[in-house]
Amino acid sequence: MMTRRNFLAGAATVAMAALAGCTSDAPEPETDAPAPEEQEAAPETPATADEPATDELTADAPASGATLVAYFSATGNTAGVAQAIAERLGADTFELVPTDPYTDDDLDYNVAKAGVNPCAGCVACGYGARPCVQHDGMERVLDAVLAADMLVLATPLYYYGMTAQLKTVIDRFCSANSDISARHLKAALLTVAWNADDWTFDALVSHYETLCRYLSMSDCGKVLGYGCGTPGMTRHTDAPRQAFELGASL
Repeated sequence: MMTRRNFLAGAATVAMAALAGCTSDAPEPETDAPAPEEQEAAPETPATADEPATDELTADAPASGATLVAYFSATGNTAGVAQAIAERLGADTFELVPTDPYTDDDLDYNVAKAGVNPCAGCVACGYGARPCVQHDGMERVLDAVLAADMLVLATPLYYYGMTAQLKTVIDRFCSANSDISARHLKAALLTVAWNADDWTFDALVSHYETLCRYLSMSDCGKVLGYGCGTPGMTRHTDAPRQAFELGASL
């Protein structure tokens, strides 16, 4: 049976897909095929262990259109992005909704709750020559980073810098400096702030660019959300469009 975690991983992939179609002005060819009600119904295909039965999900069927944005959103964040993309494209949306709601434990993938301790500054790791002496949630984070081809740092602006949680994770990169640098990762920065002054993100951008240089990462772009103090404010800024266009460029 498919677990909630497996569905979350699969649905997250679906959330990134846009299904495109096209119409034609050419007349439809004549056919001797019987009317739809006269055709034999196709036999049902039973669900497999890796494929949930159709009654496990409920969704509002989309209206007709040339483009469909299919998405799953556990906490609502993806829904906002999907709806913004759909509005921009003039597309229909199709939301996948689990009949068995996710619990907090199912969704515990936030680094703020990952049990990552601050760097002790002991340098027992030799700046990447040896594993960190701390055995905590950072091991899971590093496994994900070292399996990736691109690292996107997403953070709200806290006192003109990244959040303490994200900074804690980056400080712990120390024990994997060599391995991270050797991957020559692509990188991007996504950030939002209530402020709209032109200097709002100067310190954070400088820090991010320094990290890219130090860890041999290639900057692929930045989305700087000025005046994004609330979700409602963000929807009325250029940040969603910038994020969409950055993703499309990759």
